[in-house]
Amino acid sequence: MKRYTTALAGIGLAILFAVSGCSLLGFGAGAAIDSKQTRTIDGWRTFDIPANQKITVYCKDRAAVRGKYVGNVKINPETDTAFTAILVKPNGGNVQELPLTAIDRVVTRTNKGRTVGFIAGLAVDAIVAVAVMNSFDNLFDLNSDNPGNPNASSCPLIYSHDGTDYRLDAEIFGGAIFRAAERPDWENLDQLRVSEDGLYRLKMTNEFDETQQVDFVRLLVIDHPAGVRVYPSFQGEMFTLSDPLSPRKANDFAGQDLRSMLRHNDGDFWLSNPFGRDPGNPAGLRDGIILEFDRSVGTGSAALLLHVQNTLWASGVQKKMLMLPGRELPQWYQTLNESVDAREALMRAMIREGMLRVYIWEDTQWKPAGHIWEVGSMRAKDVVIELDLLNTHSNTLRIKLECPPGMWIVNSVKLDYSYYNYPTILQELLVRKATDQTGRDISLPLLKADDLYYEMPTTRDVAYLEFIAPPVKQGMERSFIVKGGGYYTIHVPTEGEPQTELLQRLLYEPGAFTRFALESLYQETGPVVRHLPQVQ
Repeated sequence: MKRYTTALAGIGLAILFAVSGCSLLGFGAGAAIDSKQTRTIDGWRTFDIPANQKITVYCKDRAAVRGKYVGNVKINPETDTAFTAILVKPNGGNVQELPLTAIDRVVTRTNKGRTVGFIAGLAVDAIVAVAVMNSFDNLFDLNSDNPGNPNASSCPLIYSHDGTDYRLDAEIFGGAIFRAAERPDWENLDQLRVSEDGLYRLKMTNEFDETQQVDFVRLLVIDHPAGVRVYPSFQGEMFTLSDPLSPRKANDFAGQDLRSMLRHNDGDFWLSNPFGRDPGNPAGLRDGIILEFDRSVGTGSAALLLHVQNTLWASGVQKKMLMLPGRELPQWYQTLNESVDAREALMRAMIREGMLRVYIWEDTQWKPAGHIWEVGSMRAKDVVIELDLLNTHSNTLRIKLECPPGMWIVNSVKLDYSYYNYPTILQELLVRKATDQTGRDISLPLLKADDLYYEMPTTRDVAYLEFIAPPVKQGMERSFIVKGGGYYTIHVPTEGEPQTELLQRLLYEPGAFTRFALESLYQETGPVVRHLPQVQ
């Protein structure tokens, strides 16, 4: 883990595909908490609580238990890595064993710099939540000692030099998994600082079992008044926000209050529980958030700002889908590259099934207002969607976010009615110098969008990029956005019989992709899932 501990903490979720004894290699939610603060652990998510840390455990059918966390209880201590209960020593009392089936939520304190990992807080609708400790390192060790993690796929990672070292700051063109899906992408860089020699430095890496083809990389520097931030949309439009509003009301589809989770990018987040669902019940195939914002009647538009990322399980499901063509995978890619109809069918299915979809309540019904495309699983991303409000006629704006369970992490949601009202100066910088891990000059293929690519086929491939820093405009502050284009090919086995019928169902039958994902998850996680209640 070492240098990736903080980055992994920011992932927010890992779905682990393996079974050990009675244990479930299930979901582990992780977050790096920046300051000491009280944290309520709602739902089925799991957290690593240090021994002897003070906690309050709220139970379903008994009084809350306040005391120190002692440890956990396993079904078979000799073989299991999962646990079924936690041990708490109440203030002035003896140690109590609290079964996970009795726990509603846990309130504890989180320590600065601690990677939050695995213990449990159960929602009312969940009976069993278990976690695996000793597999975390194996499945998430993405450093040079464990290249090509087979359980993850993503896209090129961008590290910004903060004046001292490189820090993970972005990942670009997620979801561009074949040549004709190549697209440009824009992402905020929060860690970038100018060096003493007047340069901005980026590092681009491939840390997954895939081949990445990078067409170009540019750095956007944006000078703007103090107190505002600039964010990109999926299409590359720039939105200047000054005082985005938090929702006055936010509930998931089950009615849980999410306002505290969605206010800040503080390590707390919303994530839908994929367990305990009936794949045959259409209602169990979608989940989401209902938001309400104050609004002045007559406001014609708004900028919806989301800080989101995908889960590693989502990338794992994508990998499973790519295995369905079997030995015909090369031909399938060729068809996608050559056929507009085939590409459009795939894109429609990806939007329908896997993306985070946005709706606005207009009078009596929800109307589609856009979607958030795949953003990657290694770094949360700021994305803006511009909302047309001309057909809404209430002083309350209602917005719905909808997605398949377990595949999207929502860190925060905000709304700004006064975007674009600020002067900005944008400069697009070309690469001054680019070298790979051997020192070879790779500047030419990265200068512009063309048929020249910098290819990164292995996890040893790295690009070091330099840009000349222009002077900051007087009286203004500066923000940075990386702009890059390309595509990547996930390495999957290309043998076996093609599962053509199943693949066609995933593409054309609404809900089939999520059923496939859930059934695969339940098969992997084994008998524990049979004890989970059904989501209504």
